[in-house]
Amino acid sequence: MSKRERAGACKNCRVRKRRCIPTALARSCQLCNQLSIPCNLVTSFVRDTQTYVRHGDGGSRAPQSSVDAGTAVAPQSLPSTLIIPSSAYQALLLSSQNDLRAKAGGEASTSLLPGGQVLREVVDIYFQLIHNFPHTLFYKPGFWADVESGEIPEMILLGMIALSLRFSRNECFRPFDPRSRGKEFADEARRHIHLQMMNPSVATVQVCVLIGHYLGGEGDVKSKHIYLGLARLHAQAIRLWEMPVDSTIVSREIRRRTWLSVIIAENWSATDMSTQPVLSSEHDMLFPIMDEVEFLTLQPAAFSDGLNFQSSQRCMWAQMAATIDIFRQISAMISKLSLNLRTLDSYRSEISDLSQRLDHWDQRLPPELQYSMDNLIYFGNAGLGLTFLGMHMGYHHFRQLLYYAFLNSQANHDISTPPHLLSGDRNYARLCKKHALAISDLIKLGFDTSGCNPAYFLTGHILVVSSSIHLHTLLFGEDQAAADVARERLVSNFEILMQLKMYWPVIDSSVARLREFQNSRRLSVSDSFVLDNWMLKFLMEHTASLGPDSRPLPQTQDPPLPFDLEVVPFVGPSDPAQIGDQPVVGAEAGISELGPDNLSGLATSSLSTLLQDKSMSNEAVVDNALHWLLDQDLKASEYWPQSYELEN
Repeated sequence: MSKRERAGACKNCRVRKRRCIPTALARSCQLCNQLSIPCNLVTSFVRDTQTYVRHGDGGSRAPQSSVDAGTAVAPQSLPSTLIIPSSAYQALLLSSQNDLRAKAGGEASTSLLPGGQVLREVVDIYFQLIHNFPHTLFYKPGFWADVESGEIPEMILLGMIALSLRFSRNECFRPFDPRSRGKEFADEARRHIHLQMMNPSVATVQVCVLIGHYLGGEGDVKSKHIYLGLARLHAQAIRLWEMPVDSTIVSREIRRRTWLSVIIAENWSATDMSTQPVLSSEHDMLFPIMDEVEFLTLQPAAFSDGLNFQSSQRCMWAQMAATIDIFRQISAMISKLSLNLRTLDSYRSEISDLSQRLDHWDQRLPPELQYSMDNLIYFGNAGLGLTFLGMHMGYHHFRQLLYYAFLNSQANHDISTPPHLLSGDRNYARLCKKHALAISDLIKLGFDTSGCNPAYFLTGHILVVSSSIHLHTLLFGEDQAAADVARERLVSNFEILMQLKMYWPVIDSSVARLREFQNSRRLSVSDSFVLDNWMLKFLMEHTASLGPDSRPLPQTQDPPLPFDLEVVPFVGPSDPAQIGDQPVVGAEAGISELGPDNLSGLATSSLSTLLQDKSMSNEAVVDNALHWLLDQDLKASEYWPQSYELEN
């Protein structure tokens, strides 16, 4: 055996002078696997791969991490398994953590989790930018104490990191594309959950939800649907809605919130798959009972078993749960209308009831939860800005969906429609545009307000729907003032979508829908907003890839729209480093906040031209703005902020 081969052998094979042959899974050698003993083959592999990371592939060097040798390591929920890196990035994480263990005199790590302060930073990013927006699963004040006590399994931390690592500004992650950083962690979380498939628990439910949302951000709609389905199956297997006798108020509230997160995610996923959600049951009505501020500020005495809390009207997640059935009905109505399974007349007969239910929901909100700038700032400072923002985003999104069918210009000008119905339809179209404007304003305000940054991929889908409504105002509106407002909101939407697409792969397909939408609209002015099957997918399937509009070419004589235009070139800063000097979103308020880079300076260089050039037609604005949004390949790693400050 050559020295090179022996250097790559594990310790056990060298002692026995045996040839060291990795197993098919490459997690140990064949001898150690047969003897069921630990194998350190991965250690030498990491050392070799570390050399590749530092000196290989063009001689590029990965920056050294500035993390300190912390010892906060998540407990292992499964028997320790040796992991061979599948990429240079994974090797960097392993070797970095092994360096920390070596300094502390410990053994090489077999976990993908980053060590010390890096782990805490990335998980804190999850709590700042992800948690309490698409789901509510954990009790943040006691989370790190539970990690240290061994109550938080590693697979939960892996799932969190898979979602949040894209936003990290730590130098050790800088060389890697933010959109792909979480893949190894998601894959490892999936490996853990597969080993625990027949052992359901609250933790497995939470991990399936985390993985499902990660896959949604990747645009993998089928896999997302499967994992969210597994979350519900595991929740049903352990009867998550039942409260164990010996449970504390915190554990009971976590069960309620986790169950609600499963229900909400499953309903959105069902619309994404064009399937029917699981029928509502009495267990679906188990809502959280504590308002979020009270939940996050519980005193130690509240952890005793005997204390009970009455349901609070100030619980934002309970308020959002009350709209689930409305969302189901809106989805079902739009689906049937698009498939010609119901007429517009029957749609009119039900839209009034749903509209009144949404009015009633909005009017019954307690003053503390009604939309106002003061309330937004209050919840932002309390660490609950995303929840407050998400609650009102959902309300306006459901409204814009409900009235969308009445944007059809052909229906609104049909002389056979009775005058009273025609007037009602035009009013619904006006309401649709009103709520689309509210969506744009609300999301922009969220990005400009500390603690309210909605940098999640579902924000992109909601903005795409809003943008299509602004397009209608630009192209078919007769009021120049309304067109100017729509132009401004459309540009604002595109600025935010450009930011989001640097972090979430699925945003590429979301914004591509607008191009397909525009292309189909060019064919004919008269039927471009007809609610057909393609339009159903455009509105409801938020992570699916739609493909081109397959509607037949119209036989009308509509004149072609003037799109033979010279596209305004994208003019960015001459020095990419200048972009790193742009303030973080919300910095104008004097607050350094963790969040995606503020690219408003980039957008201003080209999009402001579209906004300010009054000689440019609305059609030209749309075409150039779409070109800017779809054809520019901006990478977040090129626009690295110099510093950020985590919340305490």
